[in-house]
Amino acid sequence: MEGIGAVLRKPLAWSAVVLCGLLGMVMTLSYLGGFLDPVGHLKGVRIGVIDEDHPVDVAGQHIDAGRQITRQLLGSVHREVTWVVYQSRAAALRDLRDDHLIGAIAVPAGMSRAIGRLGTTGGTAPPAALDLLANDGAGLFQTQLFATVTEQVVREVATTVNRELVGVLESFHLKISPPGAAAIGNPVVAHRVAVVAITGKTGRGLAPFYTAVMATLTGFLSASLASIAVDLLRGTEHLELLGQDIHLESGIERPLVTWAAKAVIAVSGASLGGVAIAITAVGILGMRSSGGWKVGLLAALGASTIALVTLVFLTLFGIGGELLGVMFTTIFGVPSSLGVYPVEALPGFFRFVSSWHPMHYLTDGMRAIAFYDGRSAAGLGRAVAVLVAWFVGALVVGAASAWAIGRRPSLRAGATTRARAPRPSGIT
Repeated sequence: MEGIGAVLRKPLAWSAVVLCGLLGMVMTLSYLGGFLDPVGHLKGVRIGVIDEDHPVDVAGQHIDAGRQITRQLLGSVHREVTWVVYQSRAAALRDLRDDHLIGAIAVPAGMSRAIGRLGTTGGTAPPAALDLLANDGAGLFQTQLFATVTEQVVREVATTVNRELVGVLESFHLKISPPGAAAIGNPVVAHRVAVVAITGKTGRGLAPFYTAVMATLTGFLSASLASIAVDLLRGTEHLELLGQDIHLESGIERPLVTWAAKAVIAVSGASLGGVAIAITAVGILGMRSSGGWKVGLLAALGASTIALVTLVFLTLFGIGGELLGVMFTTIFGVPSSLGVYPVEALPGFFRFVSSWHPMHYLTDGMRAIAFYDGRSAAGLGRAVAVLVAWFVGALVVGAASAWAIGRRPSLRAGATTRARAPRPSGIT
C-alpha cells in the first residue's frame, strides 16, 4: 500500500478538494439563490376579487362601493399581485379550496348601503365590512403576503370611502360628534375568514414539504443501498468489517440483469420506506392529513420515482452518479419544490426547474392531502400523473442505458476478465 505522501502527490486526490469547493458554491447558489430574496423576485401572485355589492343613491350621492373598489384594485400598483375578478363568491371559494389563489377580497352585498347609512347617521351606524377570504394552506409566506397586501388595501379603501362620506355629510349639513368623526375617519373594517385553515399538527403549513423531502431522501438512499448490495453480490465491490474483507459473488455480470436487480430492490425499498413515512408522520406523530393511506401511497410513488431516477445516474456514471443524483433530486429539488415560497417568488432558473421537477409535484400532492381533502383539482391528480410519467421514463431510460452498456464489446470482454480474475483475500 502506498504511503500518504505518494497519495497526496497525485492530482486525483486534490481534485476531490477542488470538487468540494465547487460543491459548496453550487449548494449555496441553489439554496440561498432560491430562498434569499423572495420579495425581490415576487411577481404575479393570484388574489381574487369579488363584487357582490349593489349601488344605492343617498342624498343625491350615487354610491357604488363594489365597482369603485374593484376598479381601484385593478388599477393599483401591486407588482407582486395579479388580481383575478370573479362573478360569484362560490367560484372564488372553489379556487381557494383547490389552491389556485392565496386569498380573495370580497365586497359583500349591502356595503354601499352601509356606507350611506354611516353618512346619514353622522358616524353612529356600524362601519362597512370588507371580507378577506384567506387560503392559509397555501403556505406561510403566502399567508403573510396576503395579510400585508390586504392591510394596505383596507387602508386605501377606507380613504376612498371617507371621501364618499364627506359628500354625504355635506349634503345633510350634519354636525358630527367626536365619536362619529372617529367612525367617519375609519369607516371600513376587515372581516377575515380562513377558507382553508391550518389546524392541528402542520408545522405551520410546512409539514407537506418536509414529508416530500423525506420521501425524496428515502428514494435516493434506497437506490444507493440497492446498488451497493447488488455490486457486493456481483463481486465488483467488497465489504470490510473490522478490517476483515468479506467477499460475496453471485456471478451477475450482464448490465441489464444488474440494473433489473437493482431496480427491483430499489423500488421495493422505496415503497416500504414510503409506507414507513406515512406510519411515522400520521400514525405516530399525528401529522394532519385527509388519510394516512393517501400519504403512504403518494410517498411510496414519490420515493420509488426518485429511486429509479437516481438509478439512472448510477447506471451511467457509477459511483459518481451518487453525487449527480443527490444534486438533481435534493440540492436543486428543495428550492424548486415550492414548499417554502411560491413559484412567483423564485428566480427565473428555479421557476423553470420547478415546472418539471418531481419534488415540486410531490410537495403539491402532499399539500393537497394535508389541507385540501386530497382533491385531484388541488394538485393531487397532477402530482400523481407527473410522478408516474417520471417513474415510467426513468424505467425506460435506465433499462435502455443498461442494455446499451451491455452491447459494447469492450465492456463484455471486461466483464469476462473480471469474472476470471481472482479476488484479494484481505487488505494489503
